This record gives sequence, structure tokens and C-alpha cells, in this order.
Amino acid sequence: NVYYPHVNQSLAAKKHAVVIATSYGHEATRAFRNLQQLAVQLAQAGFDVVRFDYAGTGDSDGGIERLSFRQWTNDVRSVVDASRLLPNVERISLLGVRLGANVIASAEIPHVEHFVAWDPVLKGAAYVDGIKNMHAEETSGLNRYLRVRDLGREEMLGYPWPYTLECDAIAMAWPPKHSVDAKHKAWIVTDSERSEMARIQPGADWNVRSNADEIYWNCLMYANSAFASPNTSRTIIQLLNGEG
Repeated sequence: NVYYPHVNQSLAAKKHAVVIATSYGHEATRAFRNLQQLAVQLAQAGFDVVRFDYAGTGDSDGGIERLSFRQWTNDVRSVVDASRLLPNVERISLLGVRLGANVIASAEIPHVEHFVAWDPVLKGAAYVDGIKNMHAEETSGLNRYLRVRDLGREEMLGYPWPYTLECDAIAMAWPPKHSVDAKHKAWIVTDSERSEMARIQPGADWNVRSNADEIYWNCLMYANSAFASPNTSRTIIQLLNGEG
């Protein structure tokens, strides 16, 4: 886990911690720098912030056997429980990016102030197919490699995708099938996801916000590129401050 204590001494501490759950695989790599910067901005705004790696990823322990939604929902619960014990923290909010939003929703965490879902995965089967298609294009095309490469098994875009994790991802759907115990629920949609979101009925309890940031989650051209999302970052801070 990485902890960012509030640092703006001109602001009173909000007594409010924000836990950030990222996506997985190439999406998590693309989002890494952006979420790091967002965590700093939130700390400067008076929030305590916690970022973490799921079991079997990043700097966390475990191998491929720990890549599952069941494990990752337990990870989220554990991080939230630890964050509630931070000095003077009285409120907890959750930010999930892509697959991370779905993991948070599945964790059924109680007593949450804000749950912000940033481009959650709407249909798991389409999500997995999209990554498979990008992987096939990457390995069969000659724009990166000198020869056509074997697609391999249980790997997509350079990251392990064991069969159990693929099945977990295929089963994802949005909005969540069960209620999320949060006082305020927001769904942020960036430009590249807007057409898909238009076919979804989120429910009256969701504050849906559209932003002009272009991230191109499903485009191979950008699969290895970091991104900046200034509009989304501002929206997230506003939502957590209760301004939107």
C-alpha cells in the first residue's frame, strides 16, 4: 500500500480517507502515473489517500494463483479496514477505475461516504473480447515484432490472465447487481466510453458525469501509453468535496 497523508496545512484535515482501486494488466499500467498524480492532488486538497496493488500484482505478494476477483475483493476490504484506523479518519470514500470499480462494487463494503466509479466495465464478455482482440492484433501484426508470434495461453498484452480470472471478468456487469452502501454514488464516463454508456440505465441514485478526456481504453494504439485526464481529476475532487 502507498499512503498519502493530507499535506495542505492551510486546510483543516477533512478526517476523510480515499481508497483508490486501479484496474488490471495494461490498463493499470496506463493509469499508474495518472492515479499517482491524483493521489497527490487529493492529499493537497486535505484528504488522506491510500493506493494499493491487488494480490499477485505490482509490489504485492503472491503469484498467478492469487489473480481472482474473490481475492481482490478481500484485498479491498482489508485496505478499507486498515484505512479506517488511520489517525483522525472518520469517513471513507472509494474510487474505482475500470475493473477496479467492479471489484469495489463486488466487495460490498459498508458505511461508505462516496463511491466514484470511473469508466467501470459495463459488460464483462465484451471487455475480455476487446483485450483478446488487441492481443491478437499485437502478436499477429508486424508493426512491433519481426515475425508473427504465438498467441500463447493465459496471457493478454503481456499480463497473465488465468482462466479463473477471465471467467471472473466475463461475469462482470454494470450497474452492480446489488446495492452499494454509499451515501453518494457517482459514475464518471469519459468520451471513449460514452456510446456504450448511452445504452445503460444507471438508476436514479447514480450521479452520472461525462468528461471530455479521451483515454481510448479499447484502442491498441494507446495500449502501452500513459494518459492525462485533467477534467476527470477535477471532477473526482469536486465530487469528494460534495460539490457536484
